[in-house]
Amino acid sequence: MVLAELIGAAIVVSSILYIYFKFAIFNFWSDKGVFYLEPVVPIGNIFNLLIGRKQIGIFLHEIYSKHKSHRVIGLYSIHKPNLIIADLNLIQMVLTKEFSTFHDRGVFCNEQIDPLMGNLFALSGKKWRNLRVKLTPTFTSGKIKQMFTVLKESSDELTKYLEVKAQMKDSIDIKDIFARYTTDVIMTTAFGVKSNCIEEPNNEYRSMGKKIFDINSIWIALFMFAPQILEFFSISLTPREVSSFYMNMFRENVEYRDKHNVVRHDFMNLLIQLMKKGYVESDGDKNGIDEPF
Repeated sequence: MVLAELIGAAIVVSSILYIYFKFAIFNFWSDKGVFYLEPVVPIGNIFNLLIGRKQIGIFLHEIYSKHKSHRVIGLYSIHKPNLIIADLNLIQMVLTKEFSTFHDRGVFCNEQIDPLMGNLFALSGKKWRNLRVKLTPTFTSGKIKQMFTVLKESSDELTKYLEVKAQMKDSIDIKDIFARYTTDVIMTTAFGVKSNCIEEPNNEYRSMGKKIFDINSIWIALFMFAPQILEFFSISLTPREVSSFYMNMFRENVEYRDKHNVVRHDFMNLLIQLMKKGYVESDGDKNGIDEPF
């Protein structure tokens, strides 16, 4: 009897949810007269993303390629309506004239749960605007030119490594090698650390770098389209050990540079200036090489 009542209750609840999604939530685009893809209750149009069958880039590209004759394309991610803009004029308007309305990414961002998510890609509102104002001076042509020597060191190591491989006529995985090179560049400019991933492809720096992108496809879909679910269940997109590794590394390097008065022309030096002074010192070049891109 109890089992029958539970089954009956489940059927009633499922029916109510189905009706709610079908005739309330999934009527959003039709009510506004916008072309949309027919959703499936209750996940909308993101089934292939949730099961990892397609990557987000391929998913969006296929929708655009198939329906680009429409200026805009509506779709649903669970309870949330999304809009793909295919018209170039509308894209320009969103990215320029109406940017103040559309600058938020709408993705998951909770710095208490996942500290590494507190970046310009994920932040929104005043936090995004304040961080952008602070970081814009760090990306001027003058500042980037100062980092050329640091970048050249990693490039020289890559060149030597490839020359040795060429002389030995060894086959190489070019994707993996450039990933290791990129890791070296990021570590030396952003953290002031000599990671040496070119020569040591399996060291902790490369290992932690891989783990950042080793994310379950379900979490990626929820991060992009249903951040409220990650927020509700306090799910961290970045593994705890990865967050701790990079935060401790950054903290230790800041303390070391402060204690030993180390100044190096890299991105970390600019971040230290922001932390201590609240601004980045200007190069003071009259030729205008300190202009932001």
